[in-house]
Amino acid sequence: MTLKFPPAVPVTPPAPASAKPPAKKSLDGDPTRASRPPCAVAGAHVFCPDAQGHIHRVLTAQSAPAGQPAPTDDIVATADTGAMITAAALGDHVVLGYLAVRTTSEGRTSEAFAKLDDQPPVPISESGSGATDVVFAARGDSVLAMTIDARRAMSPVHARVLSLDRAKPGKADKLDVGPDAVIYVAGGSEHQVHGALGVDAKGNAFGLIPTDSEHGFGLAMIRIDSPPRIEEPSRVSLYPNGFDFAAVASTRDGQSGQAGPSDAITVARVRPLTADASSIRMLELGKIDPKESTFLSFGFVPSSSSVQNVAIVRDHFGAIWVEYTDGGGSWLERRACP
Repeated sequence: MTLKFPPAVPVTPPAPASAKPPAKKSLDGDPTRASRPPCAVAGAHVFCPDAQGHIHRVLTAQSAPAGQPAPTDDIVATADTGAMITAAALGDHVVLGYLAVRTTSEGRTSEAFAKLDDQPPVPISESGSGATDVVFAARGDSVLAMTIDARRAMSPVHARVLSLDRAKPGKADKLDVGPDAVIYVAGGSEHQVHGALGVDAKGNAFGLIPTDSEHGFGLAMIRIDSPPRIEEPSRVSLYPNGFDFAAVASTRDGQSGQAGPSDAITVARVRPLTADASSIRMLELGKIDPKESTFLSFGFVPSSSSVQNVAIVRDHFGAIWVEYTDGGGSWLERRACP
């Protein structure tokens, strides 16, 4: 089976100082229906799951040989249907993360796996506990892996370090899986919970998860040491009320090498505007103060209806690109944040 990847739309961004005020731009031709769950990009590769859970890998158009089209895709793994996938560069390799259902003595359990290039996958969720979400972020010369095991009573958040076990000349490098640490225990949930990892150029890392707390529903921000420790320090930025599927995304600049004024961990989160149960759900942008572990809001992105999904990335100018979906469609905006 050949997966039809969404077409690439090249955009040449100017420096933020010369950028014009935000404006919507319609693309030529018929709109392309996006896939769900979304693809993951790392290094020179794009990974996309299909409707059967097969994960396809293809070179990005920019990485294809000059004058030649990108090669056809390869199926490199099989994930749980509809589950999120993640990927990160690890040196000159790429590590893919995904969820798969495995039958054990305790029944069917969703577990997290990591796959380095074309090597066999290795489990990264602890034996005896499952994983309902997995996210990777590069931090220096390693990859930080965070998994969530959402349950009705509680939702433990795990973290561990993935690094390279360098081989002798002529041999293949191996994936070294560091010890597991339960960095935080979030509230229980009967629905899917998706978290995010934020990493800045200095190596500060935070795990983000929307959850119930003793003070109310909000975004838990968990500082993750290197290596991760049990019960890491955390704070919760409260929302006006709680709701299911509270989307959150964060920049991951752990491989940029140099810290600058625009290298703060920028967060895009979907939250209710008011405490009313029928309140519109707005997209709020902000950053994490690494010293105080607090969320500093930049304000809301204008929207005429509730926002559902969000993704964020920083470009080489220091500006951020935010993709989100509301009742009017899917939008891509470029913004320069303070």
